[in-house]
Amino acid sequence: MVQTGQTRLVKLTDGKTTETIRPLITTFGGLDFATSLLPAYYTHLAAAYRRPLVLKPSVHLLPTEVTDFNQLQPVWLEAEGAIFYANKLDNWEEDQPSTVVELIRLIF
Repeated sequence: MVQTGQTRLVKLTDGKTTETIRPLITTFGGLDFATSLLPAYYTHLAAAYRRPLVLKPSVHLLPTEVTDFNQLQPVWLEAEGAIFYANKLDNWEEDQPSTVVELIRLIF
C-alpha cells in the first residue's frame, strides 16, 4: 500500500453530531502479487510454483464434500508421501461417478 500524501474530506455523523476529518489517501499502486504478496504471505504457494508437481486424479466426491470444500485446507496423499493444495475441482456433477481434481504438491 502506498500513502499518496493527499487527503480527502470525510464527514462522519452519528445522527446528532457531525465530525469532519481529513484522512490520508492510501492506494495499492505498485503492489504486485508475484513480487510483493506471494513472497511475503504465501511462501508455501511460492515454493509450489517454483517446482510444481501437479496430479490430476479422478475422485468420487459427495455433494457435502463439494459444498464444504475448503481450498485452503491441505490434502495429505499417503501414496505420494506429500501434502497437496487442491487447486481445482473440474466440472463436478452429482450424477457422475468421479471428478478430476487438480492437486499441487506443497513444499515445506
